[in-house]
Amino acid sequence: MNNTNNTHKAIILLITGMVLCMLLLPATGNEPDVNGYKADKPLSVQSHDIIKGGLTYSLGDSYYSGKLYSGDTYTVLYSVSLPDSANVKFARLYSYWTWSAQGTTGIFPDMKLSFNGNELTPEIKYEDRKGWDIYDYPSGNWIYDVTDFINGSGSHSAIIEHTGSENAFFCISGLGLLIVYTDAKGEDIEYWINEGCDILSSQMNDDGTPLYYTTPDETITKMMSPTISTETVQHATLWTIVQGGNWEENVLKVNDVNITGICDG
Repeated sequence: MNNTNNTHKAIILLITGMVLCMLLLPATGNEPDVNGYKADKPLSVQSHDIIKGGLTYSLGDSYYSGKLYSGDTYTVLYSVSLPDSANVKFARLYSYWTWSAQGTTGIFPDMKLSFNGNELTPEIKYEDRKGWDIYDYPSGNWIYDVTDFINGSGSHSAIIEHTGSENAFFCISGLGLLIVYTDAKGEDIEYWINEGCDILSSQMNDDGTPLYYTTPDETITKMMSPTISTETVQHATLWTIVQGGNWEENVLKVNDVNITGICDG
């Protein structure tokens, strides 16, 4: 890491790829040996650096697709605005998909993604699933390197096509575009980018017993634990990208502070 200024004007922490509280049908039978609703997939650091520059994250005109079947497409448009003196360090496209099945059997999706007309393969795949009983449908966060296609401000497009069999389907929650850039005229920043996918649910029955064999203490995912020297920080920003989760009981824990009500869709 290179930095010619000992004062970090900004701390930016980006967490992308959580799936919270998937509502399905009540559990039946015995407690499963493997329960994907538990916090078992902590997020990992994808990138950490100190630079003079900035970063942007946009969902473009993403929307929830509903079920996509064979041959269906999903398109997102982006309008990127960067400083004239910016140089793109890297750019990543996050495909947030969910509810993937063939008939009533959960499967991993068959999809083709193109960015600006260029067909790409995922650089990394993060996935999770319930793992038991009915509606064992996986969700995921597939990530694509689009650095070569973004040189500055401009318009971009991403298209997903369902390439699977006729009775298979999946849903897209959105596509997120992250751009990290250097800029000689920019701020001195230190950033962390953490990625992953962990489905969590600790919904309770009316009598206070776990509906899906999980308690709140078992559904706390570690997202990041950076070491920050507060003596050099002028301001700090935390971005969390949650694919789905709309209960007031969802809590973001930052040090000793519990923040509620941040997930609304």
